[in-house]
Amino acid sequence: MNQRGEKKFMSPQSGPMRISIIIPVFNEERSIAATLAGLQPLVPDELMVVDGGSTDRTREICESLGITLIS
Repeated sequence: MNQRGEKKFMSPQSGPMRISIIIPVFNEERSIAATLAGLQPLVPDELMVVDGGSTDRTREICESLGITLIS
């Protein structure tokens, strides 16, 4: 378990494994902030968004929340 009391998955070859959640998005400005806010407390290591070419404010919102964003 880590300092927050969460169980860490271990890899026999490399030690603790990192867990990433990747969310694909396309024009999600209406719901992305609430979705990310709900997921952030549950993600132990990394939350990232892959944008499929949104033309609305999806990218802006993700960046303002400090989320790793990949185009």
